[in-house]
Parts: sequence; C-alpha cells; structure tokens
Amino acid sequence: MALTTFSLNGVPLENYNLTVKDPAEGWLTIPKRNFRTVPLVMRDGVKILSPASTSDPRMLRLNYEFRPSSFQDRRDKLNNLFRSLYGRQEIISVEDATKLCYGYLVSGEPNFATSGLAIPYLRGNLGLLCPDPLWYDVTPQSVAINAVNTPTTLPMGYASARMRRILLRLNGSWSSPITAILKNAAGDELQRMTIAVSATGSEYVDIDCDAFTITKYSGGSGTDQLNALTSTHDFLAIDPQDNPTLEIDKGTAVVYYYRAYVA
Repeated sequence: MALTTFSLNGVPLENYNLTVKDPAEGWLTIPKRNFRTVPLVMRDGVKILSPASTSDPRMLRLNYEFRPSSFQDRRDKLNNLFRSLYGRQEIISVEDATKLCYGYLVSGEPNFATSGLAIPYLRGNLGLLCPDPLWYDVTPQSVAINAVNTPTTLPMGYASARMRRILLRLNGSWSSPITAILKNAAGDELQRMTIAVSATGSEYVDIDCDAFTITKYSGGSGTDQLNALTSTHDFLAIDPQDNPTLEIDKGTAVVYYYRAYVA
C-alpha cells in the first residue's frame, strides 16, 4: 500500500485498518531548547552563555478512528496494533517521505463509548516519544574522497546538533597507520583519527562513529580493529555548523551520513 498518511517501521497505519484523522501534536514544532544561563547583575532576566543548546524530546500524537465489526474485533484490532508497535519505531510522514524520526509508543488512548449495543466508530490517539527530537534522512548521503591530503566538503545540512550517525569507509592499499582529519570551512583542524592498520586493494575498513566500532573486512569477513585507534584520538563528532571538510592521508574513502532536520 502506498503511503498516504504515516508509517511506523515501514507499515502504513492504514494497514491496521485505521483512518488517520490528523497529526495532533509535535509534527512541525521545534522541541523546547535549553540554554546555559546566569542571572544578570542588578537586572531582571538572564544572560545566555552560549548559543549551543540541548533539546527536549519530541512528543508526537496521532488521532485515528476505525469501525470494528464486533466488540471482539475491536479488542483484537487494538491488541494487534499495540503489539506491533512495541519497541523503537521508524516514523515517516507523507509530508516528507525522505525523512524519519525514531520514537517509542508511550500511550494509546482509545474511546470505548458505545450507544446501547451498537458498535460505533472507535476513536483514539497514539502517543510516540522521540528521545532524539531530530528528523533524519531515510537514505544516507555519500561523499567520495578520491585524493589524499585534499579537504572534501561534507554538505551536512543545518541542524544544530552533532551528527552521530556517520560511517567512514577506507578503501585502497596502504601501510599502517592511516589518518583522517576533520576541519572547518576556514581550514582549522578540529579533530583527527589515526588508526594503526594496513590494507590491501581487496580489503577495506569501516569506521562507524555512531556505534563506535572499527572493522577491517577481508574476503567478506570482519575483524575488530578498535584497539588500533590511537589512544589520544576519538571518533569523529561532526557539527554541521562548522561546514566541515574531511581528508585522509592514504588510500581513498567514502563518507556515509544522515543529515538531520529540526522539522
């Protein structure tokens, strides 16, 4: 079935025999932002210490209705719905099917009002809590780095939050060690990762900066290389507001990443 309203974990809500009435809360809003402040001296109000902020979770609500064929059918359909929505949900809206948000079902409030023995429309709402309030690309972006010691721009988007879900794939043949260098648009070095690992042309290394893993693949088999990371270095934390670039000193690479959006 084509997506006409919303889907949860790839299943359109219509597949549960629901009619979505409207997105009741949280869909095109900006969750509350929290800034570090100190009181103003001899004045009312506060001073914001930094433009950096944290955000509250996003709460999404959906209103729905459906007409069951019997009281038992009503209970069965609700049980099936709530059972299917257990665990983390990938939430997609037809408004922009290229973006998704991650949430958990925290409430379901059906209205069981009846009129005598008649089976009425059942109306209710679903509450989905998104601990991470941002929306992300459904399909990752990719940028190739084909020349060594050459800064390559990463068009990250504009969300004021660090991009955690980035994977750097190192290809080619090189001798240990290999270094990736993150810079801002002005060319200032922000961070670097040096890994004591070598590779042949048939091997590659994946650095997953969300899962905090380093894996070398040879002949389809992966080997953990986390201990190869230089002890004074860390996984890349990329802030889109830096308009960042990335370069490597050996081989070639592909950067896979998911841009983030506030709405």
